[in-house]
Amino acid sequence: MALKVVFLMKLKLLKEALRENIIFRRANSTISQKIKKVGIIMGDTEFLVGWFTLSMINVGIVQGKNRNSLSWFFISLFLGPIATFIIVVFLENNYLNDGGLRS
Repeated sequence: MALKVVFLMKLKLLKEALRENIIFRRANSTISQKIKKVGIIMGDTEFLVGWFTLSMINVGIVQGKNRNSLSWFFISLFLGPIATFIIVVFLENNYLNDGGLRS
C-alpha cells in the first residue's frame, strides 16, 4: 500500500512537472518570438547609431569647410557614406585666401 502511495505521489509530481514544462515552453516560445521581433529592432539600432554618428562626423567636416552644417546633417542622414564622399571630394573650403569669407 505504501509503495502504491509513493508511486501515485511521484506520478502526480511528474504530471505537474510536465504541465509546468509545457506551460513554460509555451511561455518561452511566445517570449522568444517577442525577443526575435525586438531583436530585429535592436539589431537595427546599432546600425542607426553608426549612421547617426557618421552624420555628426560629416557635420564636423562641413563646419571646418564653413558650410551650412544643419542642411548637411540632414543630407547625411539620408545619404550616409555617399554624403561623406561628396563633402570630402567635391566641397571646397568656403574661405578666401586673405582669410575672409566668400560671398
